[in-house]
Amino acid sequence: MIHPDPAEAPLEDFTDRRLTVTVDKDISMNQVFDSAYQGLCPRAARAYRLLGLLPGDHFDTALAGAVLGVPTATVVDVLEDLVDASLLHSDDVDRYYFHDLVRDHARHCAEREDDAEERESILISALDRYLYRAAQVYRTVMPLEWRAGLIYERLQNVPLSDSGSAAALDSLEPELPNLMAVIQAGVRDHQDELVWQLCEALWPLFLYRKHFADWIQAYQWGIEAATRCTDHVALSRMHHHLGLAYHNQRRPGDAAEHGMLALRAARESGHRPAESSALSLIGMADRIGGRVHDAITIFREVVEFDRREGLRRSEALNHRRLGQALIDAGHLDEAIIELCAGRDQAAALPDPIAAAMTTVWLAEALGRVGQSSDAERLLQEVGPIVSGEGSPQYAGLLHLVWGEIAQRDGDHDTARGHLAQARDLFIAIGAPHVERVQAALDRLDSTPGSH
Repeated sequence: MIHPDPAEAPLEDFTDRRLTVTVDKDISMNQVFDSAYQGLCPRAARAYRLLGLLPGDHFDTALAGAVLGVPTATVVDVLEDLVDASLLHSDDVDRYYFHDLVRDHARHCAEREDDAEERESILISALDRYLYRAAQVYRTVMPLEWRAGLIYERLQNVPLSDSGSAAALDSLEPELPNLMAVIQAGVRDHQDELVWQLCEALWPLFLYRKHFADWIQAYQWGIEAATRCTDHVALSRMHHHLGLAYHNQRRPGDAAEHGMLALRAARESGHRPAESSALSLIGMADRIGGRVHDAITIFREVVEFDRREGLRRSEALNHRRLGQALIDAGHLDEAIIELCAGRDQAAALPDPIAAAMTTVWLAEALGRVGQSSDAERLLQEVGPIVSGEGSPQYAGLLHLVWGEIAQRDGDHDTARGHLAQARDLFIAIGAPHVERVQAALDRLDSTPGSH
């Protein structure tokens, strides 16, 4: 039987199959595990002890091989030895895990038999392995985004994956509980350089898939680690990423606070891309906080800053943010100019998803000035790009804008279909946009003849 949560796996799974010890009511489980452990060959016994030190619920053969320092082909045999001894559980998707009591026993054996340096090396190896994997996903999903951390020097000659953004995120997302566990252990052990780099490498996963509780916790830990490293670029990046979580949750005060902290750290380091990111966050906080004209002022300044510093991708994104603020202020003709500039600049980089999402907001502006047919044509063009990127929020925003355009046009069936899709997507990730969708659906329900 396969148990998705190893903590819920019945202890009998680990003791009733191949364990050759007769258990009576007077023998403790530790004695059972001791007997099984003593029957292992030396390499399997070492693997048992050290793998028990891994944070998280489960691990695959690649991680096991990395922390044990043995080839994948060899580690499979070792892991299967532990499965045969009923000390390890496995499923059909290259996932191995200990029952909690067995893990406790393995860790006790490691503390008794392995020195502190070797025990510490397991956490370092796990952090490094997860960092390498997450950084590869980052490069695949956001190849033009500026990044911090030495890991990307190691990846310079590694070809980018052609799996696509959605598949790359799908491969990493199931590891999130383990990633959080290893980050927490790394903070506790003061493995600060690896910790903040791993937090940074998880940026696309959080940006695209949300997981708000983990998103916020990860960057709180990242701030702690970067502060101890006295790395101002890293600290700016951690504050920025945490502030974006609060922005996504419509918490403008918290977003602005971390935007200011990110800006201070960026200016202390003299890092221009970090400064631009921090300024943009402050502008976004102003916009969702109702200070639209302040946001417009900041975005005009940061667009000029980006142009002066040659930050082409950031300039494209900030044209979009300026356009969104102009929509909010009702300056639709100006918004269309800025959104066209952002779209064309992103397309020239090329940055397909940035261009596509800017096109979504361009469609909103066009719909508001009565050019609904042009707006819907643009949404049809970018729909496959947005849907294929693997971000429920991006897809939800496209359906939201499309639904509102159709609603203004009196196409009630089309409006209801897109708005319902947007609502489902936003609910799934806990996005606050669901309130705007529900308001649109309520207006639709109250419109005569809309049913």
